[in-house]
Amino acid sequence: MYDQFSHLSSIKKAYQNLYPHLGNNHKEEIHQLLHQSIGHVNNIDPAFAPYAEMFKEDF
Repeated sequence: MYDQFSHLSSIKKAYQNLYPHLGNNHKEEIHQLLHQSIGHVNNIDPAFAPYAEMFKEDF
């Protein structure tokens, strides 16, 4: 079974590992892509919204 929370944790961990190595323009670009992705998922599956909100607060 697909575990959405685990998936978000993996994305967040990867982002945190990459963050110190990114230029400011890349940080902003990734930040925007993550928010677009979260919005897209919210539109597809309302059950995902609470996890997406938790994830957004970290950025």
